[in-house]
Amino acid sequence: MTYRLAIVTSHVIQYQDPLFRRLAAHPDIDLTVLFCSRIGAERYFDWDLGVELRWDLDMLHGYRHRFLRNMSPKSGGGFWTRFNPGVVGAVIRERYDGVIVMGWGSVTAWLTFIACRALNIPFYLNGDNSFIEDPPTAKGRVRKAMLRWLFARASGFRVVRRWQESSGLNVADIALLPRDERVSLPGEFLHLGALLRKVLPELGELYAAIPMHPDDAAWVGYRLAEILPVSLSEKQQCLEIDDPLVRLARLDPLIRRTEEN
Repeated sequence: MTYRLAIVTSHVIQYQDPLFRRLAAHPDIDLTVLFCSRIGAERYFDWDLGVELRWDLDMLHGYRHRFLRNMSPKSGGGFWTRFNPGVVGAVIRERYDGVIVMGWGSVTAWLTFIACRALNIPFYLNGDNSFIEDPPTAKGRVRKAMLRWLFARASGFRVVRRWQESSGLNVADIALLPRDERVSLPGEFLHLGALLRKVLPELGELYAAIPMHPDDAAWVGYRLAEILPVSLSEKQQCLEIDDPLVRLARLDPLIRRTEEN
């Protein structure tokens, strides 16, 4: 079965081009790349380097692509420099099986997230920036709340097999993960929901803005795996468990061990 995949990216970037060609060559992937700008496809001014550039690479071949009209009057970087309403029409019209969004720092990225959510289309995030703590300002709090909303709704995948090719390229086969369904917290784990009610408010602003679902087994399991003072490998093992009740059964003895220590 062919997987109809769209990738939304800011502009033509030389190191993304080989990735797009490789995905398009996969027999099970029908790829369309949606560019928000023609920057990189032609001579342009690089605001970070402060110089005019033109790539001497043969890009934009080997995969289907389309340039979306950018309605923003701004240039350079920043949230408002990419405003491409056409991405909504593309998602509605094509009804892709999945959408990868390269970054989340633009209006267009958020238009894509909202369109995918409205149509129940899985979307996946790709980012290469570090997470710098937001300042304790109104803008910082809004940004933090927006990212919490986003990360809670993005789809995920599991790496099934990985290897490194002779070129040094790391490659993997993946399995797409279904969305978690709500599972009521059973009686034997009610104490874990009560524990979160007590502990999360004590963690300050970090969890102050998130909705509380202490009766949802999946939500309780994920939050406990986040905050428990256990090794990263133990956290990862818990987060990789598909069944929320099995995850809670794995976490319960870890919590008892922590309390005893």
